[in-house]
Amino acid sequence: QGLIEGRAHETVRWRDRMAPDVAIYADVQVKHAAPLAPRPLDEEAREVFGRGRADALIVSGARTGGKTDVARLEAVRAAVSEAPILVGSGATPDDVKALLRVADGVIVGSWLKEGGQVLRPVDPARARAFVAAARG
Repeated sequence: QGLIEGRAHETVRWRDRMAPDVAIYADVQVKHAAPLAPRPLDEEAREVFGRGRADALIVSGARTGGKTDVARLEAVRAAVSEAPILVGSGATPDDVKALLRVADGVIVGSWLKEGGQVLRPVDPARARAFVAAARG
């Protein structure tokens, strides 16, 4: 994908000018990427939420559908307890309750698809199973 550069200041300026009611959900140590210089997770979370003015933080696994480590969620929660935190990948009916004990919500894609394949259509039975587990 090449070099990914954050443009928080510019993004927030445009948002404030054009659509101030639009929320910005920002990844902390985004999947499919690696920093040029490693940085502690807690520092990055504080930077993204504070200086970057994200409205919510997303914590993901290393790839699409990859499990999100509960310890990473806990570290972000400890660093910025006031921030809404979402799980960005890997949630399944087997772990959604544990994830939601730390996170405020989940972004679900791959698991809901037929056979868990991201390019397939949503499988209604898998969607029902996921919602039941999250509510259970």
